[in-house]
Amino acid sequence: MGMAGCGSEEKNTSNADAEQKSETASETREEGQAPEQTDTEGSEEAELQTTESDHAETGLTFADLAALQFEFCSGAGGWSTDFTIEKDGSFSGVYHDSDMGDTGDGYPNGTMYYCNFSGHFTNLTKVDDDTYEMSLADISYQNTVGDTEILDDMLYVYTDVYGLEGTDTFRIYLPGTPREKLTEDEWFWIAAGNESETELTMTVIVNEPNEYGIYSYERSTASEEAQGIYNSLLSYNDELEQQLQSASTQQETNEITAQMYQNSDDSLNQIWHIVKYNSDETEFSQILEEQKSWITEKEAEAEKIRAANNGSSAEMDVNIKLNDLTEERCRALLEYLKNYIKR
Repeated sequence: MGMAGCGSEEKNTSNADAEQKSETASETREEGQAPEQTDTEGSEEAELQTTESDHAETGLTFADLAALQFEFCSGAGGWSTDFTIEKDGSFSGVYHDSDMGDTGDGYPNGTMYYCNFSGHFTNLTKVDDDTYEMSLADISYQNTVGDTEILDDMLYVYTDVYGLEGTDTFRIYLPGTPREKLTEDEWFWIAAGNESETELTMTVIVNEPNEYGIYSYERSTASEEAQGIYNSLLSYNDELEQQLQSASTQQETNEITAQMYQNSDDSLNQIWHIVKYNSDETEFSQILEEQKSWITEKEAEAEKIRAANNGSSAEMDVNIKLNDLTEERCRALLEYLKNYIKR
């Protein structure tokens, strides 16, 4: 993460801003198949509300913002909100805040406040040469605010996102904007990552009611983003594989293999999101058909196992097969991004 732009103010996670966690899912997830299906196509209405100014011949566009990674954070508190905006104004990201000292029965590793979020910005409008505004059309979370669960000996508290609350209109300041256009509090959040004391050297999103400054830096290429997701997938599933070797009951093996498949499926959804927003219409139509065919084949493989094995190990065998197929699909999409997508 680009932590250089973080402020030094600690985030208090005991307040109402830290009571929820969630995770986005892709449109490739099939109905009736775990993990639970969620529509990430987003609101068609929100996409249609995008104004002509978003695609003007001159001036800032959502395509320009899609080249950036945005971050709102505080080094002292160990928390951050990270998100990207796509060329159609849709956005997605993660908020997390950990408290390793907040432990209890079943969660000796502490507490994590966390959410994955997604939504749409619209109406990108020029205010002056340095300034634009955009509207928050919608924002959603997979998990319910306030829900909790214990994962890997850590208590997860599913929260809403910190930094985007309290307004539906955001200001965007471009590099070269004089410092005096921002309040002292807004400047505080981005000062450490800015290379000048008198003007902005990066694009900044400002939440004016809360005086939050959200800084930006150059976004990784599509293949680099996907490679990072894939590497994390393999690392986490390797850890789960070690746990599987020491599992002593069928229930344990079922739960561990289900986690492996969940992890692979979540990673596939994230990589699919990258594919979707970095392919042209013709390319995406073709790969979407391939994805649908892959889903059908994956379901058929799972049904074969269920039909051949009605015993207690059927669930484990299905999870292992689904995980293997999903990891393989992640690799295929990663290769597609490396070979055909230039961003």
